[in-house]
Amino acid sequence: MFFIYEGHLNASILLSRTCFGVDPKKLFSLFFVAIIIAVSVSSQSAIAETNQSKVANSSKKEAEQINKEAEQIKPYINSKGTFVEFNKEEAIKNGVNKNLAEKTADDIKKINQEIRDNQNKIMRSVTPNCRGVTKVNDNWFDNVIYLDSCKAQTLENALQAGATASTLSAILPHMTIPGSIAAGFLSVGEIAVSSANNGNTGIRIRTSNSGDLYWIHSQ
Repeated sequence: MFFIYEGHLNASILLSRTCFGVDPKKLFSLFFVAIIIAVSVSSQSAIAETNQSKVANSSKKEAEQINKEAEQIKPYINSKGTFVEFNKEEAIKNGVNKNLAEKTADDIKKINQEIRDNQNKIMRSVTPNCRGVTKVNDNWFDNVIYLDSCKAQTLENALQAGATASTLSAILPHMTIPGSIAAGFLSVGEIAVSSANNGNTGIRIRTSNSGDLYWIHSQ
């Protein structure tokens, strides 16, 4: 049996050298390396998919937390006048988390300071009546949020002041910005909102149904 096997092996070696001009030992080594690379790539792909899933879940939890906080503080925010008001004492009295209430109060203080610092510019640029419309268009593939020029200015002031996402989500009267979009505003900053609202036209905000921010344009 040994000699038969050896004969087959010698025949295989001879065939490899004849057909491919490659030493079979080198051929085997290349084949082994190829297997290792394939397994490594497969493992890395699996790790990447797992990491992407973790990031998605983390973003979803973050948005849910922003929504939860905005829902708690919104009843105590009044942004209909020149300055924004927040009734911290009433909020805490009615069960709003003290740290959240204090964080919101600090945001509102910074926003009002931003309004004071830019008041002359705002008085020159904002028309007596808000221009543009405020509404939401829901489609099967995306959403478009319309904010009139006054609400866009309020949003810009909040971004300039460095307000947190929960305050951004709750600050506009008669509507709540979804948490994922509020977080998106923190990424793009006030310049995007200011540029879109240049001329006090109001702005349009296009998002995916899952809340991803696509773009901000003028109305």
